[in-house]
Amino acid sequence: MEAVLHINKLWRINKYFTFSSFRSGVMAMYHRIFFNLLLLLLAVIEVWFTRKYDNQTKILTQTGVLVLFTCYAFVARPYRSNWANIVLLVGLSGVSMQYILIQCIVSGYQ
Repeated sequence: MEAVLHINKLWRINKYFTFSSFRSGVMAMYHRIFFNLLLLLLAVIEVWFTRKYDNQTKILTQTGVLVLFTCYAFVARPYRSNWANIVLLVGLSGVSMQYILIQCIVSGYQ
C-alpha cells in the first residue's frame, strides 16, 4: 500500500526485491515453495531410508530427487535476474554432481 500511494520511498529503493525477484508463471512463482519441499523431502529420505533401506538405495533416491529438481530449475529459471539464475543453476548442478559421485562411491565404482 505504501508503494502504491507513494508514501514511503524505501519500497522503491530497498524493498523492491520482495515483489520483483521471481518471474511470473506458476513454475517460477512457486519456486521457493518447491525448494523448501525439496529440502524437506531430502531430510525425510535421509531419516526414513536410514532405518529401512541400505545406503545405496538412500543415496540413489536422493540423487534422483535432486537431479529432477535441477532439471526443473533449468526449465523454469525462476528469477528475473540472469545472474541469480546462473548462480542457482551452477549451485544445483554442483550439488547434483556431488550426489552422483557419492552414488558411485557407495556402489563401489572404482
